[in-house]
Amino acid sequence: MPGIDVAGIVLDIGQNVKDIKIGDHVIAFPASGSYAEKTVANENLTFVIPESINFESAAACPI
Repeated sequence: MPGIDVAGIVLDIGQNVKDIKIGDHVIAFPASGSYAEKTVANENLTFVIPESINFESAAACPI
């Protein structure tokens, strides 16, 4: 389904986030969709992308 996932760089995190850091390259599944320059996603639906995988490839991979 288009717009259900996003790949990008973490710009900010909430105070209770433990495993994601600002600057991490991630894929995520935001509740509000991903058709935006910026979005918000829960940590449990956000996954760090290995450095060997680009954003386009990561966004195309199902979790």
